[in-house]
Amino acid sequence: MALLYLFNEATVLTQADQTVTISMVGPILLNLLSDLELERKKSERVYLMCDALISSLKTRFGGFYKHFSIETDNCKVKINTNANTSCLYGDPIFLMSAVVDGRFKFQWINDCTLLSDVTKTNIISTIKQCLIEASIKLNSQNKFDNADVEIITEEARSDDSNIPTSDKEKKKNLFPTLASGSFKKAKVDNATPKSFLDELDGFLKEDNMTHNFIFKNASSYQSLYHLARKIMCVPATSALIERVFSQSGLLMRPHRSKFSQVNICILTSLKCNKTLL
Repeated sequence: MALLYLFNEATVLTQADQTVTISMVGPILLNLLSDLELERKKSERVYLMCDALISSLKTRFGGFYKHFSIETDNCKVKINTNANTSCLYGDPIFLMSAVVDGRFKFQWINDCTLLSDVTKTNIISTIKQCLIEASIKLNSQNKFDNADVEIITEEARSDDSNIPTSDKEKKKNLFPTLASGSFKKAKVDNATPKSFLDELDGFLKEDNMTHNFIFKNASSYQSLYHLARKIMCVPATSALIERVFSQSGLLMRPHRSKFSQVNICILTSLKCNKTLL
């Protein structure tokens, strides 16, 4: 059952309706695969089950894993599913959204034991380039003075290796670093950055670990704010839409059969947003 703890946590997190969810997809997929690879080496009793779960992840989310140079064509267990959806997860939004989320930044990549240092450095550089290109497209009014600036890659950080752990075995969770609140970042001056890279570097050095940090500090991170507002509104699953349909179904009763479409839309909107009224 321990194998399924993280899958249960992933389901709960990605179907939330009051927090950002798109930024969790990347870290969750990488953590799930890393944990399964680790569990497969621990015991032969769960070897076949781990193989099946790994094959399922690679078959459905192969487009995402290819960003990390993870081979997806060597699945030992063939899963009968529509592999055409795999390429959809190759969209860079799953990489960029995690970085602009104060809970993850690049920490989810640096903490992954499945990746080599070279792979970590390369993917961090790639994500930075994607962020710059996306921000340039979003801010077409000549907002950046150095749009073609060269990315200087950072070496993968390993400062978290000396974090003390409890002697007692704890229940696994997807983001242990986030749960323990142990990000140790240097304080920086929150003066308005001059370029997108300045904003990004300043943001990465912040020790704040809230998902809406950029939104609360929009004046200091203007370019990142506009980009985050565009990216973070995407839901990770269709659970939110399904809840809206459920609310409409509760409103549309037999004795209300003559309600017009407009009235149903208005009542559904009021019902789903009653906390804002």
